[in-house]
Amino acid sequence: MIGLERVKICLCLDDAEDPCWSYRQSALRYWHGNISCGGNRWFDKPIQLVVSMQNGKMGYTGEHSMNDGMHALAFSQYLRGQSYKNQQSSLESTRASDINPKVSNVFQDLYAGLSSDERKVMEGLIDKAKSDYMDLVNAYDVHLESFWGYGLTYIKAAGFSPDAYIQMAIQLASYRLFGKQVGTYEATHVRPFLHGRTETIRSVTRESNAFVQAMGLRANFGKDSTTSRSTQVTLLHEATKSHVVYTRKAHQAQGVDRHFFGLMMAATDDSALPPALFSHPLFERSKRWRITSSSLPTTMSGFGPAVSDGVGVGYDLRDNHCFFTVTARKEHGFTDAFCHLVEEAMLEMKFIIEMEGTVN
Repeated sequence: MIGLERVKICLCLDDAEDPCWSYRQSALRYWHGNISCGGNRWFDKPIQLVVSMQNGKMGYTGEHSMNDGMHALAFSQYLRGQSYKNQQSSLESTRASDINPKVSNVFQDLYAGLSSDERKVMEGLIDKAKSDYMDLVNAYDVHLESFWGYGLTYIKAAGFSPDAYIQMAIQLASYRLFGKQVGTYEATHVRPFLHGRTETIRSVTRESNAFVQAMGLRANFGKDSTTSRSTQVTLLHEATKSHVVYTRKAHQAQGVDRHFFGLMMAATDDSALPPALFSHPLFERSKRWRITSSSLPTTMSGFGPAVSDGVGVGYDLRDNHCFFTVTARKEHGFTDAFCHLVEEAMLEMKFIIEMEGTVN
C-alpha cells in the first residue's frame, strides 16, 4: 500500500463489456469510469491513463492539485505522437534487467491481522464507498456536442479572437438557459511566473451583458430584429475585445480572483474578523461559478460543474468545427438544453455577421 500511495501515474486497463466507442461513451469512461469501471480508478492520482481493452482507445484522467491543463496537454500530445514501431525499437534496446515483470495484487493481504469484527467493519466501509460512488455517478450527466457549422478559420476571417468568440457563444447560451447572466469562470495560466499556476478570466462583463441583451432570450434568424443587426455585430466585437483585454491581464497575474483568495487565506489565519467584503452578497454571487469553462486544444477536455446547479463546459476549437463537452446534474436537464442553445448561438452569431458582410 505504501507503493500505491507513492504512485504518480496509474495505468487503468478496462475490460468491461459495456461499449466505449462514441464520444459520450468515452467521456463517461475517462471522467469517472462509469458504473462498470469505477473500481479501477484512483482519483487522488495526478495522472490516470485509461485504456479500453475492447478497442485500444486511451484517455487521460487528471487530478488538478498537482498538474494544470498545459501539463496535461503537453503529456497527451507526446503520447499521441508516439508509434508502436518506435516503442518496439525502444523496447528492443532496453536491457532485460531494467524491466520488472512482476505484477502483484496489492490487496491480497488487505484483511491480514484483522479480527472478524474488524473485517466486518472494513467490508461495510467498502460497501458504503461503492454505494456512494454509484449515487454520485448516477446523479450527473455528460453530453458531447459536435458543432460542424464552422470553426477557427471562419472566426479569424470574421475578425474575432477565437477563444473570446466561443466565450460569447457560451454567454449567450447560458443567458438563454438561466434567463440571466451567471458567474462564469474561464481558466488561464500564469506560468511565466515562478510557481505560477492558474488565474480566472471573468467572462461576464458590461460588454458581454450588452451583447446578450441585444441578442435576446430567443434566437432570431429573421431579417427584422428589435436591435439592428449592425448594432449586434458591433456589440459582439466590443464584448470579444473586452474579453481579450481581461485575458491578457489575467495571464500577466493582474486578475482579481487569486489576489482575493490570498487575502481570504490571510484573513482566515488572522485572529481578527475578516473584512466585511468577503461576506457581502454581491461578492459571494460573483464567485459562485454556475458556468465553469476551459479549453485545451485538440484534447476534447471535460470536467464536472463547480456547483450543484451549474454547468461544466469544456470546448475544443478546430479549424472547421468545434467540440463542447457539457456536464451537469441530471435533475436539472441542463446538458441537452445547453448543447442545443450553444449550437443555436453559434449559428445565430454567424448569421448576424454575414448579414453585415464582415467576413474577409
